[in-house]
Amino acid sequence: FNNIGVKSYSFRNIKDNVECAKTVRRCESTFVDLSAAHVNYDAPETWDKSIADFTDNGVTIAGTGVVAMRTDEAWNRRFFEFGKKAGIELLSISFDPTDWEKTVALVEKLSEEYGILTAIHNHGGYNWLGNSTAMKYVFSKCSKRIGLCLDTAWCIHTERENPVQWMELFG
Repeated sequence: FNNIGVKSYSFRNIKDNVECAKTVRRCESTFVDLSAAHVNYDAPETWDKSIADFTDNGVTIAGTGVVAMRTDEAWNRRFFEFGKKAGIELLSISFDPTDWEKTVALVEKLSEEYGILTAIHNHGGYNWLGNSTAMKYVFSKCSKRIGLCLDTAWCIHTERENPVQWMELFG
């Protein structure tokens, strides 16, 4: 693979985006999933600079996240707006079990509107989406616009889930 990227959250202690981009390059990658540690979703006036800090240093913003989706359309829309501006193809998402079906329906609507796919990030055993049984159920209720952003370390962290089995189960 030549398009393996890094989640910028891995470098959350690096506050300067240019330095973060250079660190991504030192990992021999040119792709990043931008986290809230490196972009302020509440300040659209800062988005161009955040994007340029990475792209001007040879790093493509391939996705964002993990972002917490809600039943609030305005809350969710800002992530898609940033994604559109950054030219990303994928939002890595999570959401609470409360009203999750309403959240998923809203995410699917915005995903279609913006032409940006979404992928649920499994956050391990402490999170309901870190359980393969729960994920199977969620995927049975949503469209193909929502996929899986498999975090193998979180699978292993649960001590009950196997990332290879997740790949076989969810493709």
